[in-house]
Amino acid sequence: MDVCCSYGINAALLKYETTLDGLYARYGSEELAGLSSKELAEADAAFYGERVREAAPEVVGVDVVPNAISYGVRSGVLDAGFAENLEENEPTEGLRRAVCGADFLTVTGGVGYVSERTFGRLLSCMTEGPQGRNPWVAVFVLRWVSYEEVSNVLSEYGLVTEKLSGHTFTQRRFADDAEREYVLEKLAKMGVDAAGKEEEGWHHTDLYLSRPVREAEIPLETLLGPAL
Repeated sequence: MDVCCSYGINAALLKYETTLDGLYARYGSEELAGLSSKELAEADAAFYGERVREAAPEVVGVDVVPNAISYGVRSGVLDAGFAENLEENEPTEGLRRAVCGADFLTVTGGVGYVSERTFGRLLSCMTEGPQGRNPWVAVFVLRWVSYEEVSNVLSEYGLVTEKLSGHTFTQRRFADDAEREYVLEKLAKMGVDAAGKEEEGWHHTDLYLSRPVREAEIPLETLLGPAL
């Protein structure tokens, strides 16, 4: 389950033999620049169809932008997609069915736009019924945004949350100087050192992983050690 999935980039990286650098090159190419949305979706369906990973996961996406969801589904990147605002509304029956029993939920930068309300509504869907289960939840959170209230909701579903220590992840460049100064001020008030990170012009995120107690025996740093 990918929350704030946009066009499905996370799904593309999980399901297909490609890399983020490869996708930057593809979508920045002159070859694709003149294509309509329909033509690009068709080209992407062919492109990804030739690169399916063995045992690729099924990915369901949710986002508030209908065009992004529609594109992700038409291109085949998303197995299912839902344009829903879970901050304001309960999930539709279609979304409830699609995510029931899903074993993994991720948000890669959307916390702040979505709150504990979205997480609570999705966890309710994912855990309900005979097919339901408590999923793993991996979330990248901007360093100046609190994750406490989300973590509290996850704990109500028996999930233990760990924060990866000693490592942050770049999110995007600041849109302008005003955004940079705002974030630096927030971090300073929190006592967070921005040297070498946000001071260099990039948003940085922390990684949080939440797991059922019985599945959280291996520390997060050990689990991700080879990748880091």
